[in-house]
Amino acid sequence: MGGDTRNGFKFGGLTFEEYTGEVPTADGKSTQRLIDQGHGHVVPLGTMSTFRIYDAPGDFVEAVGTIGQPYYAKIKNTDFDRGVDLHTQSNRLPLCLRPGVLVELQLK
Repeated sequence: MGGDTRNGFKFGGLTFEEYTGEVPTADGKSTQRLIDQGHGHVVPLGTMSTFRIYDAPGDFVEAVGTIGQPYYAKIKNTDFDRGVDLHTQSNRLPLCLRPGVLVELQLK
């Protein structure tokens, strides 16, 4: 009846989305959730001048002192031209310029 809500649902003018992101712990033996169970974050979308992304230069000699680009990619031939090694990187810093609009939720 309600359908699959894992990709989000709208209610009361808000869109709810499940986020299950995890990162490895420092010892690399387990993972840690980025948002604790029973908690959530409210992030306004469609606002002007609230969020900004800054790009840092790549960590290559030729990128020193240049303006950062969103993405970098380099290709190097392997020994005997039997293939290529591909290196990509993105050094982006998303920043909220109005942190007062961010709200944390907690289920009780």
